[in-house]
Amino acid sequence: MKNVLTVAAIAVLISTPVFADEAVSLLPFGLGVELSNDIYYELDADRAMSEPSVVVDYNDAYVKIAPTINLSEFNLDSLETTVGYKFEVMNFNVTPYAQVNFDSEFGYDDTRVGFTTSMRF
Repeated sequence: MKNVLTVAAIAVLISTPVFADEAVSLLPFGLGVELSNDIYYELDADRAMSEPSVVVDYNDAYVKIAPTINLSEFNLDSLETTVGYKFEVMNFNVTPYAQVNFDSEFGYDDTRVGFTTSMRF
């Protein structure tokens, strides 16, 4: 009986965030993590590519790491690192960012500084 109560208590604790009205982070200090992957085939270059990414955010600031992997040869093509901050201006989301790109041998490639804008309807 003790094991049944323990399993029931664990199940309730794990499923509680599912029933919450707002998003509940299971990570400490309000950190959020987003994992994504884009897999595509380049017809002209005749190669399959993958672009996995990891984004760690805290409040409105974020850090993103996104390698580009050549799946046909299974090697690293490039690495993209980005830091940014999201804020809202008159119903527009504005995100200034800085991005540093590296080549396949982790040598410096280029740096981009810019901002993105979006509006949700």
